[in-house]
Amino acid sequence: MARPATPNLGLDKSLPSDPERTSGIAETWGPVMDSNLDKIDAAVAALSGGGLKWSDLRNATAPLALNNGINGTQIGTSIPAGFILYNTTSATGSGNQASPYLILRGQYFDGATSQPDQFTMQDVLAGSGASAASTLQIVHSGSPGGSSQKNIVSLVGDSTASLILETHNVFGQGMYSYVHSDTYWQGPYVGFYRSRGTQSGPTSAQSGDYLGTLGFGGYAGGASPSYVISCFIQCLSTDNWTSGGPYGGQLVFTISRTGTIGFDEVCRMRTSGLTSGAQSLSISPGATLSFFTGTAASDVGLSRVSAGVLGVGNGVLAGDVTGTLQCSKILGSGNMRGSVSSVSGTTVSVTFPNAYGSTPTIVVTPTTNCGTFYISAQSASGFTITYSTSGVQSFNWIAIG
Repeated sequence: MARPATPNLGLDKSLPSDPERTSGIAETWGPVMDSNLDKIDAAVAALSGGGLKWSDLRNATAPLALNNGINGTQIGTSIPAGFILYNTTSATGSGNQASPYLILRGQYFDGATSQPDQFTMQDVLAGSGASAASTLQIVHSGSPGGSSQKNIVSLVGDSTASLILETHNVFGQGMYSYVHSDTYWQGPYVGFYRSRGTQSGPTSAQSGDYLGTLGFGGYAGGASPSYVISCFIQCLSTDNWTSGGPYGGQLVFTISRTGTIGFDEVCRMRTSGLTSGAQSLSISPGATLSFFTGTAASDVGLSRVSAGVLGVGNGVLAGDVTGTLQCSKILGSGNMRGSVSSVSGTTVSVTFPNAYGSTPTIVVTPTTNCGTFYISAQSASGFTITYSTSGVQSFNWIAIG
């Protein structure tokens, strides 16, 4: 049977002759030129009947390198098929097998030479058996970065639609962040940053812009949307930001009240103070503490008059409008309570458990028919009530001081 003819590959030098016919003759091989690769492929197709397949490749004895110069490299399929980096070593009772790792490598200049900068991705299994913890691990090495240049994993959206990093789990787990540093101020944080413009051409935030929202919600059934927010915290800009400042902002707390589907602002924190959505509480740093339902200064209910002194009304800091203290019941302890120390004829003496710093104001109300009565003596440590009807009588009293 005649041997098949050697295909004409168009090489610079001919392939060696059949070794059966050229025994003892030195073989010479020529270079494979780029222009001849298509002829080689055609020749392989003619010999194998189907072209070169992945299954025709054998294990290499060294790393397989594909250096494609300035050209891109594409691997495609005509159907949604997966490309797998697969660990072919079987897991056993003594341990699980992590996946091979994908290296994404760039180059950075360290001031002297070009150095590799890379991220590696790998399925890492910690532990053995079915209880092993499975982690998609992304590890960076290379450029150390700096105070203004951070090594990060970045997701970039390419449209106006939302790009959301979404996680699902069947157990109440959260996001954990660890920092390992001896510097006292280094610690984990979550940042929300907003610009106008675009990522490549950002412009400054303006007054009224929402800088970030932290929301809490749950599943509400089949309606659209099926997951809804119940409460959220927002940060709003209060300045038109510039490179040198100001960068003013405020926090707004909003809830959906029981029995409603709308939202109500319940608290707003800003440099001028803390206010509630219904304007019933206002706390201003170093100024007036007030509870009120309207906007007029005369409607302020409780004010800071001076250091350590609160006044009923709006106090001297807001126009000196007098207010009224109304109580249905006052309960006290210690100095506000006291005890009856002696009863003699038509007098009752009260001694405070702890003396006041000065003589307090005493308010006395009899609860029996004691006739006429008056406070006949008082000091920082107690007081005496004198009355006209003899016998033991009962009194309610309040000491304010």
